[in-house]
Amino acid sequence: MQKTLTRNQPTNNRPIHVCCDHSEAFFLSDKQRDQVLTVDANKVVNDVIEQLYKKGTVQSKTQTDLFKSFYEPLKAGVKEGYNLKAEYGTPNYEMLKQLQTNTAIFSIFKSHACVKEIGALLKDNDGNRRSKQDFINEALKVDKTYRKDWLGTEYDTAVRSCRMATVWQKAQETKRLYPCVEYIPSRAANPRQDHIKYYGLVFRLDDPILNTIWPPNGYLCQCGMRPTDKEPTDIPHDLPLPDEHFRFNPGKTGQVFDIENSGYIKSVPPADQPALIKQAKTIVNNEMALEADYQSVYKAKSGGTVEVHPLAFNNTDFKEVLVTARELANFGEQVKVLPDIQDPALRKAFVIPGAKPNKSPDYLITGTYATDLKTVFINSIDAVKEAVGRCNKQCNNIALKIDRDNYISSHDLQRAVKGKLSHAGYDDWQMLWIFFNGDWKSFTRQEILEGSWF
Repeated sequence: MQKTLTRNQPTNNRPIHVCCDHSEAFFLSDKQRDQVLTVDANKVVNDVIEQLYKKGTVQSKTQTDLFKSFYEPLKAGVKEGYNLKAEYGTPNYEMLKQLQTNTAIFSIFKSHACVKEIGALLKDNDGNRRSKQDFINEALKVDKTYRKDWLGTEYDTAVRSCRMATVWQKAQETKRLYPCVEYIPSRAANPRQDHIKYYGLVFRLDDPILNTIWPPNGYLCQCGMRPTDKEPTDIPHDLPLPDEHFRFNPGKTGQVFDIENSGYIKSVPPADQPALIKQAKTIVNNEMALEADYQSVYKAKSGGTVEVHPLAFNNTDFKEVLVTARELANFGEQVKVLPDIQDPALRKAFVIPGAKPNKSPDYLITGTYATDLKTVFINSIDAVKEAVGRCNKQCNNIALKIDRDNYISSHDLQRAVKGKLSHAGYDDWQMLWIFFNGDWKSFTRQEILEGSWF
């Protein structure tokens, strides 16, 4: 029987790849593949080697950098393969998130397996500590295996699995017309003999066998499925199972890799695994939050618009902020409602032009002005000054809303705003949108200082 591509078979406790036909690799996008796999990992690899040789362990940042050097190419594979529109909150978004999370968890265990294997080389077969150069030479061989020998195959698996996940999802949408799927022959020059037995079989979409037999059914597998209205075929009694690491349907489970049976996860003590899984999930959650598109929620006759970041729907003051955003849109402004991010790492990564460090203002207006909403209910100059002062801690633009029941005079309001902007620390202020007596008006700081007003 011809060998199938297997993954993580133990050879000296190392996971290995075996190609199905030993003659070719299936690269779904050579250009994209070359781009994502040409990652300069020399620095992180050298850091791993240096730190292991000196102290027998690697720093947290180095471990994270190594993880990213494996994860980034696989994440690119997921995005190339999953070609369905994935708007925040939709089933497609959740599927993409599952696929990407699976890949991140796989990569984080891979990075730890790599470090563990390199660390084991500090001593030779006789138990003697290697010279530094000898250790470097042996460590680079391990890195070559994990990176140059395996990463390309894993990338292709990410692309192929995600493409087949989309095939499954599309089949669900058309199952009234096409209640079955047909197994499509491989395009490989030397296909697996076991997979040939699947060719032409027709399965109902609700057949449990599709939980197990759904391409890719092994590394570098080029088989496919397509919706059909043909009648289901009989299932041969001797139908072989797919490669043991591919007995799942990525479109149903959101898997790219079978992590539970991976040699990578087996290299990490069970007690340490939950923390790594949580770390990988957090990374994906933050990344997808940052990449999420704003959602259009309002278009005014004036041409103004309101768009909301998906995370902003969870803001504690969202309702109030949205009401004012609509008013500003009616005034003709292009308003984006920003998320109130509490996670320090995510807040640091979510760059808002003009926002103070680690702050989360309410709006981005006209794509330029980070703006915070402040509503004044108390009839006093000090209350206005306090509102402007609190805004200055967030950004250098304000949407100042004087409550309709606040009867502060125009004169006192102008005195408070102009006086505050005259102080040191307000030189970089740009725009003010002020709601007073039922009307919105906008001013630059300079206009306010020069006496412009309602």
